[in-house]
Amino acid sequence: MIGQKIGVVLESLRLRIKEGVKTASILGFKGIQINATQKDITPENLSQTGRQELRHIIDLNRLCLCAIGAELGIGFINENEFDLLIKRTKEIINLALDLQTNIITVQIGNIPIETDSTHWRAVSTALNEIGKHAENYGCRLAAKTSYDNYSSLKKFIESLQTEGIKLIYDPASLMINKLDPIKVYMNYMNI
Repeated sequence: MIGQKIGVVLESLRLRIKEGVKTASILGFKGIQINATQKDITPENLSQTGRQELRHIIDLNRLCLCAIGAELGIGFINENEFDLLIKRTKEIINLALDLQTNIITVQIGNIPIETDSTHWRAVSTALNEIGKHAENYGCRLAAKTSYDNYSSLKKFIESLQTEGIKLIYDPASLMINKLDPIKVYMNYMNI
């Protein structure tokens, strides 16, 4: 049997960053995910010195920073906010690199079904730009989305011209949404 490494989303411990890192280590976790939209850890609030200090604390506690969360709201829904979302996501990618991780989780929202719609093209353009930025730096955006229509989602992700965006496979969320996680994996997760 493969030894599994168990991690924790640091915010679920409901502690400040430093205390959360120490507690995660004491509890026996091997990895952590930190949300980069917390006040203390946003790209504009965490200086280069702060980034080095956080990386040092993670290393001292023998933890792996598995991912940075980029929880920016409901995702790519309102086209008027796309420029801000693109800029913000790129800043979080740069923060992730400074903290020595290459996975960024991001909520992309509902993907438009109609491939000929202006919204579909706008979302595609925005995600291609972000995905290429991530790809250029060896990062991947692990995209969270709704679980409405996996065939449309697969078609959309395959249409992107970047390897910088992949999907999060979350069996628990699939089951909550009354979807068969095995069927979804077999039919759609080979992208």
